[in-house]
Amino acid sequence: MIPRVALYVSCARDIDQRSLLSSLPDAVIYDLEDSTPVALKDEARARAISSLQTPQPWCSILRINHPSTPAGAADVAALAKIPRDVRILVPKALSAEPLGAAFCDAGRDRFVWRMLECQDDISNMLDLTTQTRQCEGFVLGYKDLAADMGVAFRPMTTALRKEGLRALNTAKNLGIPLLDGVTVGDDAEIQAGLQHSVAAGFTGVTLYRTADVHPARLAFVARDIDPRVVV
Repeated sequence: MIPRVALYVSCARDIDQRSLLSSLPDAVIYDLEDSTPVALKDEARARAISSLQTPQPWCSILRINHPSTPAGAADVAALAKIPRDVRILVPKALSAEPLGAAFCDAGRDRFVWRMLECQDDISNMLDLTTQTRQCEGFVLGYKDLAADMGVAFRPMTTALRKEGLRALNTAKNLGIPLLDGVTVGDDAEIQAGLQHSVAAGFTGVTLYRTADVHPARLAFVARDIDPRVVV
């Protein structure tokens, strides 16, 4: 199943399973990268492994550190302990360092998602699909993309949105799903971001807050029923 609503959860702290079960996102992205300080990487990895051993009612996606880093190498080694149906989300898609043989071996039979976090990532999306056997989808990362472009992340700028739409057009041409990046801000800003994701035609959206899961699901369901609808 390709998720419409994916919720980031930091593995740097205890995972609130009750809150996840009450909101029921289509996917949960267990984050070992941006939301996890270096000092907590090992603890977070152990927590993720423990959580992922139990079957969940959502699509589970593990966001690892880039395999070229020490934390990423440890993440790759830990994949042997993680069920095969867990997707792997790889950040820093066009890092100067390759994914490496260890990742290619560990991820051989897994579905892999790629982060798009700079303009070069977006320009080279076709190449990214060839780096792993099963590239299932892309996820926009607006914070790093904004830094790469030298524009503001909040409030969301027109230039940043346009770059996201460039990624969307390429993803559609490749026939690969693209989840829109997180909009950070107050309720009004988040609602505006959701309206943009739905109206633009993104496959789905990524979120930080469980409270936003239900409104996002309703918005995409409404679009599925009538593509002219913008919630």
